[in-house]
Amino acid sequence: MNLLLSKETNTIKKLELFEELVNTASNTDFKIAIVYARLATDLANKTQNKTWQPKFNEMKGRIHATCLN
Repeated sequence: MNLLLSKETNTIKKLELFEELVNTASNTDFKIAIVYARLATDLANKTQNKTWQPKFNEMKGRIHATCLN
């Protein structure tokens, strides 16, 4: 999936790939998941995508909350 992400030029598709990466990584490694969530948030903020910004912010918050428990 990382290879697809690096080759993808469409921002929406990149954000969709990031969503898959965050969800998959959340099942196995929270450190990797938070990195993907931060990268995705940065991309959503950079492109001012109002649909994806709150989704990735929520994902980051969920991962942080899980790590605290």
